[in-house]
Amino acid sequence: MSVRIHLDRPHAHFTNLDFITGRVILVLATDTPISSVVVKLEGESRTRLAAPKYPNSDRNEKKRTEVESHKLLYKVLTLFPAEEAAELVGNNMYYTLPPGRHEYPFRFKVG
Repeated sequence: MSVRIHLDRPHAHFTNLDFITGRVILVLATDTPISSVVVKLEGESRTRLAAPKYPNSDRNEKKRTEVESHKLLYKVLTLFPAEEAAELVGNNMYYTLPPGRHEYPFRFKVG
């Protein structure tokens, strides 16, 4: 089994209200049991600031580094099975996909 994520705009920068689109591509050599295909988007901001060790001093000494990290975004999409198909099949634990290439498009809205 080969799994790839293809982004439609791989080198783009995204901001609030933009859409990130692409496809999850599965290439299967044999019949393969699959329970689901899920894609997750996470966004994190990291800020590093070099500040004076003694803020109210004129001394030219080493600086201290302040680092902050914030989770900004966390989204999850189930691409397979489709919600309607999952309801029809019921509590089936897996689906058997035939050999070949299977593509599952996704679209996330940032923000």
